Amino acid sequence: MSSKSLTSHEKRSLEIIFVAGAFVLWLFIFRGYFLYQLALGGTAPAYYYRIKYYLDGLWNGIYPMWNPFQSWGYPDVLDMRVLGEFNPFLYVIWLLQGVTQSFYQAYLVYLALYYWLGLLGFYLLAKSVLKEWPLAFVAYVMVMFSSLGPATFTENVINLIFVPLAWFFYFMINFFKQGGQRFLLGMTLALMIILTTYFPFFFVTVFVIFAIAFSMIFFSLLKEIFDRGLKQIWQYKKVTIFCITAVCLSLGPDLLWYRMSHEGQFMFDFRHTGSPYQDVLSMDQDMINNSGISGVVTWRGLFSDLDVFAGTEPIFFYIPIFIYLILLLSILNRVNRLLALLGTLGFFLFFITLADATPIHRFLYDHVYFFKLFRNLFFLLYLSIPIYVLFAMEQLRIFLSAAPLIKQKKGYLLVFVTFIHSVFALFLYRLGNVMGPSYLAVFLSWISFVLYGAGFLKSRFVLLTLLLSMAILSQGIAVNFYVCRNAKPYLIQMDSPRETPSFSFIRPAADHDPLIPEARGYAARRKVMRDSSGFVDSEYVGVRWSHFLLNHADREKLEKYTRYKFVLYDRVEFLNDKSTEAVAVNKIFSEVDKTAYIFDSFASSENKQADQPPKEAQFITENSDQFKIVDFNLNELRLKTNFPVRHFLVYNDSFHKDWAAFINGQKVKVWRANYAFKGVWLPAGENVVYFRYGQTWLYGYYLFLIAFMVFFLGRVIWSFQRKNLGAQCFILQEN
Repeated sequence: MSSKSLTSHEKRSLEIIFVAGAFVLWLFIFRGYFLYQLALGGTAPAYYYRIKYYLDGLWNGIYPMWNPFQSWGYPDVLDMRVLGEFNPFLYVIWLLQGVTQSFYQAYLVYLALYYWLGLLGFYLLAKSVLKEWPLAFVAYVMVMFSSLGPATFTENVINLIFVPLAWFFYFMINFFKQGGQRFLLGMTLALMIILTTYFPFFFVTVFVIFAIAFSMIFFSLLKEIFDRGLKQIWQYKKVTIFCITAVCLSLGPDLLWYRMSHEGQFMFDFRHTGSPYQDVLSMDQDMINNSGISGVVTWRGLFSDLDVFAGTEPIFFYIPIFIYLILLLSILNRVNRLLALLGTLGFFLFFITLADATPIHRFLYDHVYFFKLFRNLFFLLYLSIPIYVLFAMEQLRIFLSAAPLIKQKKGYLLVFVTFIHSVFALFLYRLGNVMGPSYLAVFLSWISFVLYGAGFLKSRFVLLTLLLSMAILSQGIAVNFYVCRNAKPYLIQMDSPRETPSFSFIRPAADHDPLIPEARGYAARRKVMRDSSGFVDSEYVGVRWSHFLLNHADREKLEKYTRYKFVLYDRVEFLNDKSTEAVAVNKIFSEVDKTAYIFDSFASSENKQADQPPKEAQFITENSDQFKIVDFNLNELRLKTNFPVRHFLVYNDSFHKDWAAFINGQKVKVWRANYAFKGVWLPAGENVVYFRYGQTWLYGYYLFLIAFMVFFLGRVIWSFQRKNLGAQCFILQEN
C-alpha cells in the first residue's frame, strides 16, 4: 500500500479529512438523539440523572458525598464511582452547557465527543501496530460503526472504560517503542482515569491477560523492552516519581470504597444477595452468570435480524460483516507473533464473557478475588471489539502485502477471492433474514480485492482505502440506521434547569416518587435534588439498617412515620445492639409516636427517661420560633432550636458512623435512633445544631484530586505541544 507519491502534508491532510469525515457521518446517523427525536435507552437515562445531580452539586460548591433524598439518605460513593467523577473530560459538559444553554444537549454532545476521543486513541494505537494509516483508518471505521456506537446512548459506561483503555495502550506501546516523558505522562493520566471510573477490574482483566500473553509470545524481547523502559525511567526520574505519586493519589477513592464495603453499614441487596462472602460488593456466581453472553449472543445473530435492535436490550453485539471476509481470506496467512498475541487476548476475553458456559470464569471466580466483585461480563465483549478488529487488520495487512507478489499466480488469487466471497454470500442466503446491505458489503469487498489483486490499486492506496471503507459502511450505516429507527421516541422531558438542594420537612408518599418511566428498581430512580419516599421495591442501595426496616417493619406504619424528617421526644428507651432485630423493630413501631429508641451497647442509663409518663412525640412540619432550618445541602444540615426543656431529636435520615453533630460548636454524640436514623439530645434554651457527613480532609482530598487531574491533563497536552503536535491532536504524528 504505497503512499510515496504523496507529500507528508498531503498525507496529513487526507488523514484529517478521512478521520473527521467518518465521525461527521456517524453524527449524522445518530442525529435523532441531538434533535430531541430519540430517547436514551438502557441504563443511559439513569446515568444522565446521576451526572447532572453530581455536576449541579459541584456547581453549588458541594461535593456530593451523601444523598439525603433517596432511601432515607445513603452514602453517594457508588453513584460517584460509576460516573468517573474525577475524569477531567467530564467537566467539558459545563463548557458545552454554556454554548447550548441546555444540560441535556451538552451531555449528549459530551457522550459523542468522548466516544470519538476513544476512537482517536484506537486509531493512533492501530497506526502504531499496523504501520500504515490507511489500514488504521479502516480499523477506526470498523470500530466506530460496531455496536460500540449505539452503546454511547444505551450503555455509555462501556465507553467510560473503552476510552482510557485505548489511550493507555497507545501511550504504553509508544513509551517502550519511542520513549519520551510525554508518553509516560499520557499513560499515567489514562491509568488514573481508569482507576477512578466504575470498577477498574475490567481493565485489570484485559491488562493481566495481555501481560501474560505478551511475556510468553515475545519472551525473547522482554530483556530489551525491560532495559529500554528502565533507561527511560532513569532518564526521567523526576517525572517518574511524579507519575507514581499521581497513580497512588488516584487509588484513594477505590480504597476508601473498598473499606466502606467491609464496614458492614452499606448495602447492595441486588448485588450481594446470595453471596457467600462478607464484602457487600461481592456477588454469587448466579448473579454474575446472568450478565454473560451465553444464550444471548448467537452465531446467527451476528448476521441475521440486524434490523430489529431497539436500543433497550442490554446486549447488542455487532461488528461490520467485512471482518468475517477478512478472516476467511486470511486462512492461508502465516501466523506471526502479533496475531498470536491479539488472538490469545481476544480468545480468553471471549470465554470469560461466556460465564458458566465454560469453566474459565468459574475457576477465576474461585481463585481470583476481584472476579467476585464485578458483573456485566458482556462489557468485556464490547471491549474486545477493538482487539478483534486489530487482529483482522493485521491479517489484512499480511494478505495485501503478499497479494502483489504472486504475479505468476494472479489468476489463482482472483479465483480464491471470488470463491471466498461467493461461499460467504451463499452462507448468508441460506441463513435467512439478512439485510440487503450485507450483500452489498460482500460485493464491494469482492470488487476491492479483485482490483487490488489484479494490480489496479497497487499504488492507489487512497482509492483502496475508500473502497474498503465503503464495504464496511454499506452495512454499518444500515445497521445503525435501524438502531435509531427502532429506538424509543423522545417523549419524556429530560432537560431541566440547574438544581440546588431543596429541603422539605415532609417526604412525598410512596406513589409519588420521581421515577424514570418504563424503568424499575435502582435504575428507575430519578436522581434529583428533591425528596422521595425512601421506599424501593427492588435493587436497594443504602444503609443496612434502613434496608432491614424496609423488609421487616410494618409498611403502613413505617411510611406514616418516615414521611416526617424530625421528631421530638420527651421519653427515650435504650435497646442493646445485640437484641433481636425483628423484635426490636416491632417494638419500636408499636410505640414510636411516644418513645424514641436508642441503640447502643454502652449507652449510659442516666439518660434513660423510661420512668417518665409517656407523652406524644412532636412531629415537626415547618419552621417556627422554636425550630428552624438555617442551612441545608447534600452533606450538611444546620438548624436552630429554642425549647424550654431538654428533648431528644430524631432526624429521620439514615444513621451512618461518618455523621457528626455539633451543638453550639461542641461535638456531641450521634445516636442510632429508632433503629435506622440519627438522634441527638437537645439542651434547653437556644441552640445551633449542625449535622455534617464525612471528614473535612476527605472533602479536601476529593476536590484536590479533581483539580489535580485537570492539571495533569493540561500537563500531558503541554508535553505534546512541546513536540509540535499540539493542535494536530496527535493524528499527524508519523510512525
